[in-house]
Amino acid sequence: MKRFLVYKSIPAMLIGFVIIFDMIAGQTSDQLNFLMNLVVLLAIFSLMPWLQQFHQNLSIHQKDKLFLGSVAVGTILILFYDRSGFTDAGIFWSIPKVLVPWITVIALVLALTAVHDLIFVHRRSSTNANFFLLLVAIALYSLVAGSVGHEAHINETAEEISLGISRLPLISKLISAGMIYLMVINSFRQKWVKVLNKRQKLISLVLRLLVMAIVIIVLIASNSEAGFMLSALFKSLSVLRKYAWATLVFFFVYLVFSTIVLLLYLPTASIYDRKVKEISSLHQLSRLILGVFDIEQLAKIILSRTIEVTDANYAWLLLRRQNSEQFELVGQNQVPDRLLRSLLSRTKNELADWILLHREPLSIERISRHPLTSKLNYWEQSSGSLLVVPLIVGDAVIGLLFAVKQEEYGFLPDDKVILTAFANNASIAIENARLVHQSLEREKYEQELKIAHEAQMKLLPRTMPQLELLEMDAICIPANEVGGDYYDFFWISDHELAVVIGDVSGKGAEAAFYMAEAKGVLESLSRIYSSPKELLVQANKIFYKTFDPKTFFSAIYSVFNFRERIVRFARAGHCPLLHCTKNQGPIILEPPGLGLGLDPGIRFETSLSEHALPLQPSDLLFLYTDGLIEARNDRQMEFGEENLREIIYKNQDKSVAEIKAEVLKQIELFVGNHPRHDDLTMVVIKVR
Repeated sequence: MKRFLVYKSIPAMLIGFVIIFDMIAGQTSDQLNFLMNLVVLLAIFSLMPWLQQFHQNLSIHQKDKLFLGSVAVGTILILFYDRSGFTDAGIFWSIPKVLVPWITVIALVLALTAVHDLIFVHRRSSTNANFFLLLVAIALYSLVAGSVGHEAHINETAEEISLGISRLPLISKLISAGMIYLMVINSFRQKWVKVLNKRQKLISLVLRLLVMAIVIIVLIASNSEAGFMLSALFKSLSVLRKYAWATLVFFFVYLVFSTIVLLLYLPTASIYDRKVKEISSLHQLSRLILGVFDIEQLAKIILSRTIEVTDANYAWLLLRRQNSEQFELVGQNQVPDRLLRSLLSRTKNELADWILLHREPLSIERISRHPLTSKLNYWEQSSGSLLVVPLIVGDAVIGLLFAVKQEEYGFLPDDKVILTAFANNASIAIENARLVHQSLEREKYEQELKIAHEAQMKLLPRTMPQLELLEMDAICIPANEVGGDYYDFFWISDHELAVVIGDVSGKGAEAAFYMAEAKGVLESLSRIYSSPKELLVQANKIFYKTFDPKTFFSAIYSVFNFRERIVRFARAGHCPLLHCTKNQGPIILEPPGLGLGLDPGIRFETSLSEHALPLQPSDLLFLYTDGLIEARNDRQMEFGEENLREIIYKNQDKSVAEIKAEVLKQIELFVGNHPRHDDLTMVVIKVR
């Protein structure tokens, strides 16, 4: 930054140097003029930091206009000073007489700093050196020519000035030649013209012609009998006069070169404008879609930018349905109603099929003649051209972007390239929107599952019944946050306890919902029906009406009668019951019975049977759901009924809590890190 500021001050420092040289050389006899010149000089230097900051905030076109305006103002002031005649006026004009030359100097300094910025657009390594050498050459020329000219005649005429070079010594001529060479070299630096759009190029060209005309008038007037106006303007500052004259010549040379370059670039200005528009649209698209996760909003942005970039008359966007080969219309912009109805009514899309097959953009120059579009009634009688670009993510075509022009052969080859780049950005935005949507849905679903899990856990008994005859323990572990497994205890009289274990087909929130319904139904019926079979028959009638046809409920419903020391139970399509007696291994009790909700009534009732078991001390009853014996390890092997029976046999003398813990331990060892795929529930009952 410091280096930059120092470098930007070089023109001002050089001008200041030649002015001070001129003053110290004793050319100024008027002390008042000397002091005023010194004040104005300090003012110019104080303006330089502001000018540098001012330039940084300007665009290339603004810097060009600043250059042209400064040259015009400076030149007009020179002409005004020469023609107004106040140089010979009285003391009233003494202040303007001093200020006008310095305003001219400021204008020329502004023009010099502005042209410096133009020359340094897309600078090369030699640009800095060439411009610096030009300033040095102008300064040397001003010192040498100004000193010679001043010594010759302080009020020399324009003709005398124009012949000044011829009177210079050889070294002065060499400096002049070098200065002109560097003016030409620096005038070749016209790359800033490329960044102007067509309108800016036209404005710049017109302004250039106007400023050049002003400069030419001033230069021609310099040969008039009125004398060279710079001589009058800088009457006491011959070195500065030479510097201003040389700078003005450089400006004129630069104006000529830049005018030629503008004329050369003008025919292709529209192409540049189009490229700028395309890049701008791509940039805007990327910026706009960065935070948009709504598909409809995205479609609106994409379609409006598509029309803007390609100059199409209308456009629409198709997106592929999730897990489907079908496309659906998600957005359109200015599509005619008749065509829109036709697009929505068609089930077959030949264009989509072509894109899916070839996976590349398709450009149709004449939609009424092309076999893929002429079949559509709307286009059969219409003229126009069509461009279709696939939206691809990974290897999948997720959508199609259509753009239509009403004139045939309307799309250029560049349109296909820019629309493809456009579609690539759109594809990423749409995929991001979908992922965000899925993430939100998943998060919402998980939150709902968490709430459902908490609700489901509240439906299960919080504590085990404390009984004199029985020792009981149970556990339910859902595979997901919620599941369809269920166990419960109901007191149906002061000496009868109902114990139920069940499993709703399916998993997740739906299974949990049916489980809650089953609990309510069974608990209500338990107050009416003491027989397990009768209760299940009545429950089946309710479940058949309310359950989804694909859903059923398996259960074992048992009633322990403590007075009779007996348990009666019925099995409705559930896993068998394991019964262990003292000194005897587990026996599988598997009476017949259909699942609840599968049959309206008669078949279910006839298939169901009720059994009774006497309760002897140390007898063990083990109820479980299929998630226990179907637990799988990473080799997809199931835990199995045999393993369960062996564990029960080895641990039947232990407490129910120890038996439950041992079964869970063995299942965890068997499954390992493999995720559970089903709910796991068991109820362990032991007779004291």
